[in-house]
Amino acid sequence: MYNKRWETIISNRDQIDIIQVLTWNDYGESHYIGPIGGDQPNSQEWVNGFNHTAWLDMTTYYANAFKTGSFPEITQDKIYMWSKPHPKEATASSDSVGKPKSYQLMEDVVYTVVMATSPSKVTLSTGPSNSKTFDVPAGVTKLTVPISAGETMYGKIERNGNTVVELDPDFKFDPNPKTYNYNALAAFAVGDENEPVTPVKAPPAGNNPSSPSPSPSLSPSSSPPSSSPSSSSSSSSSSYPTSPSEGPKSSPYPSPILLSPGNSTGGCKPKKHHRRSSH
Repeated sequence: MYNKRWETIISNRDQIDIIQVLTWNDYGESHYIGPIGGDQPNSQEWVNGFNHTAWLDMTTYYANAFKTGSFPEITQDKIYMWSKPHPKEATASSDSVGKPKSYQLMEDVVYTVVMATSPSKVTLSTGPSNSKTFDVPAGVTKLTVPISAGETMYGKIERNGNTVVELDPDFKFDPNPKTYNYNALAAFAVGDENEPVTPVKAPPAGNNPSSPSPSPSLSPSSSPPSSSPSSSSSSSSSSYPTSPSEGPKSSPYPSPILLSPGNSTGGCKPKKHHRRSSH
């Protein structure tokens, strides 16, 4: 949904003056964007170990598109993947609070966003018997693959017979959780501009990252992504719009600025019955 919200905003940028990422540090609702840090009012149990800096890095792409009127040129291959830690219908062994309202709307899938510098093959796998390969164009492509209890997540980008990006997070789709957690474990890997790179591991679930990644640089660029991918499986895929309304946003700042609500929690003060939201 985060990607789709940005798509809508960018397609209507001529009617919008400023964007505030309202849930920047909304730990209680599990859709924080910034690095984990500061106060987490009664949210640590399902937040610690679930790094979302992959979404923070991805935000750079959209922030630039909104500010400049053109989608940035993809100069580095990237792959982003995320999934919740257990099946939506799993039964927790020792949870007195229960599942959040509307948990049934969740999907047992791994969500993936690929940023490719040129046409590539993308392989996504959640286990030995579930591996899908997609042909993707240059630009940004959204993909999903189903995941079942006990499976993992893995992704790679290949070009000309070489693996240019590989992502293998420390993740397992737990069939027997002790407590319910509908937060997402997000991870990403970045390729070198000139040569393949080694995998980037996400922090293991359950461990609080000791040094979160810094906010990404927001330097503008101009080239839009390509339009649509082709898929070799029944898993879903789609591509982003190719051109927001043209023209830079007028601003007193010399470069795109990403605004956040400081120490607020997006207007939501978490209470015990709000925890582990499925939003």
